[in-house]
Order: sequence, then C-alpha cells, then structure tokens
Amino acid sequence: MNSRREFIARCCQLAAVASLPVSALAGLPEVAEADACCDRIPLTGVWQFRLDPDRTGETKLWHKPTSGPDWLAVEVPHTWQIQKDSADYFGTAWYHRAFQVPREWKDRNLRVEFEAVYHSAMVWVNGQEAGQHLRKGYTTFTLDITPYVEFGASNSIVVRVDNSFDQQAMLPRGRSFDWTPDGGIYRPVSLYPTQNYGTSTIPIFTGCGRCSLSVAPSPGSWRRSKSLRPVEGKGAGVFDVQRPTGFSAFTKSWTP
Repeated sequence: MNSRREFIARCCQLAAVASLPVSALAGLPEVAEADACCDRIPLTGVWQFRLDPDRTGETKLWHKPTSGPDWLAVEVPHTWQIQKDSADYFGTAWYHRAFQVPREWKDRNLRVEFEAVYHSAMVWVNGQEAGQHLRKGYTTFTLDITPYVEFGASNSIVVRVDNSFDQQAMLPRGRSFDWTPDGGIYRPVSLYPTQNYGTSTIPIFTGCGRCSLSVAPSPGSWRRSKSLRPVEGKGAGVFDVQRPTGFSAFTKSWTP
C-alpha cells in the first residue's frame, strides 16, 4: 500500500488531465472491461468529475448517464485536495464513468466494491440509485447492482461524494481535527460477479429452537427456505445449515 505522500505525488503527475473539459455525452470515459485472468472489472483510471458547491447536482440530473457539461477528466483513485483550487473544498462532488458487463455474466450477481470513499457516497447505476455509504470514509463497502445493469452492454456508474462534516451525526465536530480530509474516491473500485444465490434475514427465536434460512437464486426472488435444526450432541443454539438441492453451498455448523 502506497503512503499518502506517494499517492499524492503520483496524482500530481496526472493533474494535467484534470484540466481537460468534456461534455457528458461525449465525455464518458473508455469502457472498462474484465480482466483476462480473473472475474473482475477494475474501475480505476479515467472518470469524469465535477464539484457541486451549491448541492444542486441531483436536481440538475447529474446522476443520469447523459447529464452535465463541463466535467473534468480525473484519474481514480482521486482526491480533489491535490488540486490547488479545491484543496480546501468541503462539500459534494460527482464522479461518473462507463463500464461493460460481459454477456456471459447474465446468470450471476454483480457487485461494485469501493475500497474507500471519503467520507460519504451515494451511488447510481444507469440513473437508478443503487445504495449509499455514509460517514465512514476509511472502510470498504460493496453494493449489489445486478438489478440496474445491462449485461453485454455499456453501463454508467455515478457517485456523489461528500467530505463535509455533519454537525449533528458525526465526529469530529466542525473542523476540530488535524488531518487532511481527502475528499473523493481515493482508493480503487472494482466490479465482481458472484453466484446468484444468497441469504435473507435469519430470524432467531431464543428458547424455542426455531430458526430459518432463505436462499435466493436471484435478487428479489426468494424461492427456497431451509430450516435450521439443532445438531445432536452439540447443545442448544448450534445448528446445521442444510444445502438446498441444486445449489452449490457448504454445509457447516452455525451458532447464533
């Protein structure tokens, strides 16, 4: 992992890229494609970027894939603190780019992973809100974007980033800190396909031995439900998760 100084030094070499204005229609960057060696689409590289000091970007439909003139090309990972005119900027900013999803992934779920965004992010895919990650600028987060993508086609992802501090809901209060608040998508972003099943909420009823596990073959379609039963000889509260027929899942002991 590079140090912050090494990162900023590298970004400064690329800062000239940020001076190139682009339109939203013609300015979507080159479409990212999957790695040849593994099931992953890296979303590092050129994104389009724009500050939003008036917080009007959503009203102006900047979350739509074709919106907004006068965007700048930047290199992600990116922080706007490396640019002289925005080094002290606290507020919202927007990023967008295009990506291609292989057609052969159409029977799998697709997730986007942000290794870190400082410090709040809201994400749209093809103009639809996919999720958010608020006031946690140093942690990785992942969103399931399967319902919003077109497989075998070009897609767009838009991220609204906010590095301002909420006086009521987070620490530190105001500017009572001694570090640089590097606003932006400052760590790598990747797309990953996963198997098209998962678990829903697992309700636990203490004292009566009742639990349930739902397995979904596709988002929003909970077709199978398996009960969790106590494992003999292992005491109360230890259960086996039984593998549903036709699904590739491990059977193992599970303790609530």
